[in-house]
Amino acid sequence: MGSKTVTVLLVSALSAGWSVTSAKAADVASTPECGVAGVVDGGVGYEGGNVSGPINKSLHGMFMGYGETAMGYGCANWMAQIDGAFYHDGFSGTVNTQNYDISGNKGHLGGALFWRDASEGRLGLAASEIFNNTHISVTSSPGEDIGGSLTRVGAFGDYYASDAVTVGAGGFYVAGIPFSAGSSGLSQSGFEGNLHAIFYVQDNISLGLQGDLQLANITSSGTAHAWNGYGISADAEYLIPDTAVSLFVGGRYASRTLDDVSANVTFNDAQGFVGVKWAFGGPVSSLRARDRSGTYDNTSVFNEKLPSLFTDDINAELP
Repeated sequence: MGSKTVTVLLVSALSAGWSVTSAKAADVASTPECGVAGVVDGGVGYEGGNVSGPINKSLHGMFMGYGETAMGYGCANWMAQIDGAFYHDGFSGTVNTQNYDISGNKGHLGGALFWRDASEGRLGLAASEIFNNTHISVTSSPGEDIGGSLTRVGAFGDYYASDAVTVGAGGFYVAGIPFSAGSSGLSQSGFEGNLHAIFYVQDNISLGLQGDLQLANITSSGTAHAWNGYGISADAEYLIPDTAVSLFVGGRYASRTLDDVSANVTFNDAQGFVGVKWAFGGPVSSLRARDRSGTYDNTSVFNEKLPSLFTDDINAELP
């Protein structure tokens, strides 16, 4: 799927959302009371893909598990939150009599501050510190840990187009060391942004669509290499009636290209996942009410939800 096709799909989804003119957020109301609202969710999944460039091959499938949480304290139209996430993926197996173990751990600690009108939308600022650690070991080798961290800061906004549709966008500057690389002076800096839409089919059923774009550089020994890509995510969620618990299922496809000195290397990743979410504090009469009265998802798709550059690169080098 090309970047032009991705752009057309996203613009179409947003245009559909903005054109709806029915009454907005009937079951969500701003109140002067102060209170806590939050969410905890977790899931498992499977990911695979392929790499093209100097090596053309399918990547080994990897298991994925994760957890996310956010807790906000709001008064009237304002809310401040703290949030965190942990993502684990890895491949273990025997290839040509050699036992390989790749284990990637990523996540963040962060927070957000935003203004919200329950009948219109919200605007806010968010920041996080993203950590990344990848462990790789091979038979007769003590193993190696490669770690790093990135700082992510930016702004986001949502428009509550109707009771049935929310559309929004976010843009962030990301900079730091994606993983340590000896004396090479490795660093990353650049932009990541997203367009997203949520369609509330019923009070307890929603469909989500998000497109992400990364425009960044990986700098090694003073030389900058473009590290660009895009991603498409989709999910469906079901709220169990008379509870604050929901179930979700989704998938993601992403393509990222590293412009190396000799040849470009493109990593294509596909993910499928299922999970459960529990909300607390705010109204959970419907998914719409929960989302529009609750916290913001402050997790990076490219630097947390997808395999790291190092994990994909090592996976591509396996026999």
